[in-house]
Amino acid sequence: METNQEQIPAVTAQEAVSLSASFATDALVARHAMGWEWLGYPKSYWVTPTGGGRLCPRWSVDVGAAWEVVEAMVGRMGYNNLSFEWYGPCFKPEHHYLTAEGYPLGTTCWYVRIETRNYALMIPADTAALAVCRSALVAVAVERDPGSDDAVIDWTKVRQARNAKT
Repeated sequence: METNQEQIPAVTAQEAVSLSASFATDALVARHAMGWEWLGYPKSYWVTPTGGGRLCPRWSVDVGAAWEVVEAMVGRMGYNNLSFEWYGPCFKPEHHYLTAEGYPLGTTCWYVRIETRNYALMIPADTAALAVCRSALVAVAVERDPGSDDAVIDWTKVRQARNAKT
């Protein structure tokens, strides 16, 4: 079976936290967080690790679908694989803040907290579904090389990119 995996390269943690809700984000999650294989166009058909075939869910826009990603990521923590721990998605109300991540007092967002041996990351987004997808891709980047700077996120760049879009 010929696949098109090279067309869906892995992203760094820095790239993951800036992704928007899109088919491209869903494809990144399918390939790198869920371990699915893409069969390509004209249909976006995927083969799961258990051998089943299906279309890629809209994880980045549908929180019900995104829960499949949450379960997969929590399942990866296990007792033998503690390269990260997963908490969330959680809601940040207006009276709390994630100022460094671009959500000061008076704003709301959803976030997932990922803890590694060296640090804790709060990965926010405007929706729970997108926070789950971004966090899954950050966790995979950390898992690839837990000791690297790949999981270091420059939140100033993220805020600047978000402000440029508005």
